[in-house]
Amino acid sequence: MPRTTKSGKELTFHKSTKRWCKYYQDENGKRKTAYFGSGTNVRDTRSYMEALKRYHPWQQEREAKRKRIELEATEAAILEGKQPVADLGNSPYALDKVADWKLKGLVTKEGYYNLRMADPDKRDPDNDADWEEDGDTTWMADDPAEARREAMAQEQYKRGAFAQRVAKKTQKPKRNRKKTINQIIDAWLADERRNKPSLQESSHIDKRDGIGTFRTYLAINGTKYFGKSEAVDELLMNYRTWLIDQMDDPTSKINKPNTVNDKTKFGGQLIRWAHKVRELKELPRRLEDFTARAGPDQASVMAPEAAHDGRTR
Repeated sequence: MPRTTKSGKELTFHKSTKRWCKYYQDENGKRKTAYFGSGTNVRDTRSYMEALKRYHPWQQEREAKRKRIELEATEAAILEGKQPVADLGNSPYALDKVADWKLKGLVTKEGYYNLRMADPDKRDPDNDADWEEDGDTTWMADDPAEARREAMAQEQYKRGAFAQRVAKKTQKPKRNRKKTINQIIDAWLADERRNKPSLQESSHIDKRDGIGTFRTYLAINGTKYFGKSEAVDELLMNYRTWLIDQMDDPTSKINKPNTVNDKTKFGGQLIRWAHKVRELKELPRRLEDFTARAGPDQASVMAPEAAHDGRTR
């Protein structure tokens, strides 16, 4: 879970500069500040969501850099014989590196890096233990150079079969990761702009702003993924109820039924597109109820199970 402020946000609003920021410590332990966009105040949801789009890639890059530094430090300790080879982990890089060490006979039976085998000058040609690999003792010639050549020949002989075994263990089938709702929204907006170039720019902006309210609701509700058809039904009806409740808030921009109708219209378009591109297996049963036009008394006739504080299962 990402660290959040007291208000539950991942970013802090810097009042004097009116910008969203993140306080962090660099590799030297010094406190620094990174900025991710401006806003009007701490309640400016739209600017906060835009700032999060810039913050998350930055945070992921910092985390990747931290892991890379840790990996380099672990590898250095292994090469010095201070840590076992297993400490390198099971990332693709680690698996390839360990496999290469084993192919070269650079891993001892105890699981440590073989320092003497790694440096030919440190091997004792008269000590059979320095030439053992997988419990076998390499044939020793009178000439140490000839012995090394023989050892390399045996290593090359074993390399092919061993490499095939390693490849089978390290190759994993690719998995289609499920997209988040925000990723589906981004793809939908991009598809609309690409396939409907005749629309005026204002229409694209209205669509982006209209579905932006759905993004806001997802952030408040804590929903990241579309679930099964029943869960999507519940999510949409809860969203509709939330929109209608906003008409009772004098500070809300959603102050009339037509605004609610516009928001649900864009939501319905998104759902149908997600089903078309197979991000949803089936359309929600209550999609028509969700996109039905709202009237002044709509809030009083909503189904009781569509309470706005519910969450998808």
